[in-house]
Amino acid sequence: MIEGFVAILLVIVVAALLYYFVRKGLVLVINSIVGLIVLFFISAAGIASVKIDLASILICAFGGLPGAVLLIILSIVGVNV
Repeated sequence: MIEGFVAILLVIVVAALLYYFVRKGLVLVINSIVGLIVLFFISAAGIASVKIDLASILICAFGGLPGAVLLIILSIVGVNV
C-alpha cells in the first residue's frame, strides 16, 4: 500500500521537474533561434558587416538575442569576432 503511494508521489515529482525544465529550455531555444535569425537578417541587409562563422553562431546560439545585439554592436564599432 505504501509502495504505491510513494510511486505515485515520485511520478508526480518527476513530471513536475520535467515540466519545469522543458518550459525553461523552450524559452532558451526560442531566444537562440530569434538571435540567429536577427544576426542573419542584419548581415544580409548590410546594416552591419557581421561575419557569420562558427564563433559568431556559437555566441548567438548561447547568448540569444543579447548575443546577437552584442555582435552587431561590436561589428559597428569595428571589432570583428
